[in-house]
Amino acid sequence: MASKDFIIENGILLQYKGDLSVVTIPNDVIHIDDWAFRRSPHRMQKNQQPAKTKCVIIPDTVVSIGEHAFMNFSDMLESINIPKSVEKIGTLAFAALPGVSNICVDADNLFYCSTGNCLIEKATKTLIVGCKNSSIPTDGSVTAIHRGAFAACFYLEKLTIPEGVTSIGGLAFSNCKNLKEIRIPSTVTYIAESAFSRCEKLTVYAPSGSFAEQYAKSNKIPFSTQEILENTNQILNNNEYFYLSVEALNLSPKTTNSLLRCGIDTVERLVSFKESQIKKMRGIGETAFKEIKDKLDSVGLFFSL
Repeated sequence: MASKDFIIENGILLQYKGDLSVVTIPNDVIHIDDWAFRRSPHRMQKNQQPAKTKCVIIPDTVVSIGEHAFMNFSDMLESINIPKSVEKIGTLAFAALPGVSNICVDADNLFYCSTGNCLIEKATKTLIVGCKNSSIPTDGSVTAIHRGAFAACFYLEKLTIPEGVTSIGGLAFSNCKNLKEIRIPSTVTYIAESAFSRCEKLTVYAPSGSFAEQYAKSNKIPFSTQEILENTNQILNNNEYFYLSVEALNLSPKTTNSLLRCGIDTVERLVSFKESQIKKMRGIGETAFKEIKDKLDSVGLFFSL
């Protein structure tokens, strides 16, 4: 790789100017400066194409990565790989990289780790970078979602935030234009005003009375209550009779409203529906089922847990 592609001073990578498919950062780099790889406004004003870079190799000499370092650099970047040497990653360092599908941190890194394609700061239990394939761990290793963690993650469609997470930072999911469904637990007590800005397809699912419900309604974001079983392995005995509310079926708003207008609000009245008419369930609320006495011999549910 030609040295002209980089501007480096005293171990600080100030700017990358190339457009290669694979970028290998020189071994004499200790710090990647703020905005070093970000597409410049000058390039964008000339209507030039985004960088075609698919891979950036960060050497284990790099100790720190500045704010916005790779922000908006390449729509084709496929992965983020953090070596064991990195001790500090600035805010929005890897924001607006919609093509990323894999996030990996060297197992020997003392400051960061990766689980479920999430980049996590160990000391603060903060998820600082996510991607379209992220699954936030449920083991308590994440209690906060950082500012801009999923910003401009265009291909993220749904995400479940696990119990134990307490805060969602500013711009955390900003401009996730295809995000349709996010589930937020009652443990979340702070959501920044801009956390879900420009998420026009979004519906927030959260417990009734939760902070997430207040947030959604105050920001005019569609909201739905759908409790999820804590133990998804719970067994329903064949000789027990239950009803399931329409709202817990996770149908489209149009279908739900149509059913309610017809007075169909429980499975008791849904038994004649065909499988194709009921969307596959993702969870059953703990209070969604109640015993039906002397009304039905059996109820067939056309979905699986």
